[in-house]
Amino acid sequence: MHFNFYGDSPSLNRKLVNNAAVSLENALNRNPSSANGPDGKSYPVIYKVTADIVSIDKAKELMSNNVEQNFDPRQNFVRVEENVSPDHLENTTWVHEVVAHGLNSRGKNSHLLDWEQNPDPNIPSIRTVKSSNKYVF
Repeated sequence: MHFNFYGDSPSLNRKLVNNAAVSLENALNRNPSSANGPDGKSYPVIYKVTADIVSIDKAKELMSNNVEQNFDPRQNFVRVEENVSPDHLENTTWVHEVVAHGLNSRGKNSHLLDWEQNPDPNIPSIRTVKSSNKYVF
């Protein structure tokens, strides 16, 4: 899975992004898991997490094109706001947000309604929209 980090935080840098990717990858691979293949055999699941920093304009472009028949579930977007602590990207909050909301709730507007009604820039929020020509920004 790939994460595109963007936003206006001065702490958004390559080290932060790499640490977040390594932290998530380690957490996901900590407990071995397996999945059945089309042949009925069980295969180990090994997560590989990559990440880049993109501009806000590039993030908008990527999100706008990642819909309907062009939807690529490997593409994920993480906005890092100016006043959000980078610590959120290296602890269990980060892992929870990605796994419980970003992966398990893909296609649902996870946290979106609550966050719009009670915006708190100090709380990480996963907001995804699948199969739409709109993106939440």
